[in-house]
Amino acid sequence: MTLSDEMKLWQEQMQALLEQGEKLIARMDELEQQNKLLQEQVSREGLHSRSMQELSAIYDDGYHICHAGFGRPREGEDCIFCLTFLHTGGR
Repeated sequence: MTLSDEMKLWQEQMQALLEQGEKLIARMDELEQQNKLLQEQVSREGLHSRSMQELSAIYDDGYHICHAGFGRPREGEDCIFCLTFLHTGGR
């Protein structure tokens, strides 16, 4: 293979990569727009507060909702991690 052939091959590969990059950027823009719309929808519908109500009900039923023991029975004792999570709204 000559140097000229190699250069042509590199140019073709570079062009393919540029096209792929442009497609990825366009897809990323689409996903960012979808994410923005979904965030606005969640904000409008109050999904966060509904989720927190459901977690609170799970906690009241005697189960951990914290990262340390999610889903495990609390055995009648309060959990400082769960209570902090509920108090801060999961933030």
